[in-house]
Amino acid sequence: MGWPPLLEFHIRQKLDKRLFANAAYAEKVFRIVDGAGCPESRIIVATFTKDALKGVQKNRPGVRRVAHTFIRKVKGGFQMNADEGSKVYPSLDAVAERLAAHAREYGLYGFNVPHIFRNGRQLYHTPPPLVKRLRGMGYWISIWFAYDPGTAEYYREAGADAFVTNWKARTFPEFQQHKAVNLHRLLRNLKQRSPTYFQ
Repeated sequence: MGWPPLLEFHIRQKLDKRLFANAAYAEKVFRIVDGAGCPESRIIVATFTKDALKGVQKNRPGVRRVAHTFIRKVKGGFQMNADEGSKVYPSLDAVAERLAAHAREYGLYGFNVPHIFRNGRQLYHTPPPLVKRLRGMGYWISIWFAYDPGTAEYYREAGADAFVTNWKARTFPEFQQHKAVNLHRLLRNLKQRSPTYFQ
């Protein structure tokens, strides 16, 4: 059976840096995916690591690449991880232009941009106007993380394409009847069934 049109893999780097820490590890993951018969046209690789982005760009040019990007407000503007050091950008337009340059350098399909709270405190927040600006420039945008319907709607209105969440049923009640897909189980049973994946 073929791959459903909605199926896409988001193979993303864990925050402990073990996944997609470098190009060599990315290739190990691709060998597993290749063995399961997943076409590259169905894969999105997302990672913080520039070495991995470069490696996938060189070795797997047909695979869409998405940069995990942190953006935070600081005195005088915004900082992000597209740069080494502590450069401050004075406006969201300046942030968008820098991210576009980053995308051109690495051939990026889009960005994962943050909305992160921990222990009730906001660590990172991507303003919706930046999401709109990046979408208007043609980039695919996912939000990490969305843990409630309000956050999902907040960014849907800005044009976000996808969300990273551990609480799908609570965040997206319309998908409560659908079971989450376990990537490892899906790969293991790929040849016996047709999987379904909901963003």
